[in-house]
Amino acid sequence: MIYLAKSNTLFINVPKNASTSFSTLLRDDANIYSDKHLTLYEIEDIYTIPNNASIVAIIREPFERLLSLYLYRVRQKRYDTCIPSPLDFRTRVLEGDGTLLDHPWQMRPQTDYLPVHRGTWWSYNKINNLAAKLSTKKLLWENKSTSIPYTILLPKFYDTNTYNLVKQRYQTDINLYKDIDKC
Repeated sequence: MIYLAKSNTLFINVPKNASTSFSTLLRDDANIYSDKHLTLYEIEDIYTIPNNASIVAIIREPFERLLSLYLYRVRQKRYDTCIPSPLDFRTRVLEGDGTLLDHPWQMRPQTDYLPVHRGTWWSYNKINNLAAKLSTKKLLWENKSTSIPYTILLPKFYDTNTYNLVKQRYQTDINLYKDIDKC
């Protein structure tokens, strides 16, 4: 969570949505800073943010976001495999009822962090352009989770059962992402 008094903007960090990159970019200009992933309600309980502040968060395509977390966990050696496997991913997602159980807080629905009616959502696909609105520094961000495009990976990792379960769990995020990304 970052509050920038200069622009009267509160940026909410949503896990697996480039929040570390954005935090690094904005940290020096922040009047209030926390590297924790807090919901708007948690922030309001802890910090005093002006009522008229602009509130923004980044939304990412939910299927890509969940796969990104899985690939990150494999790279960090958090699982008993060093090679990402569609079967291992599907098993973990099905056992987790549509999410990964090892850190379920990281896969809370994105709209839990910022309710749709309370702020502005920015598309993950347009982060570099949006960063310029908050900082004169250049955002040095690139999607590091894989060198293979998600358009190729998603059909390999998601089967019908996994897809339907994740769709059911994150339907609100899916709807919001579709609305935001088409703009």
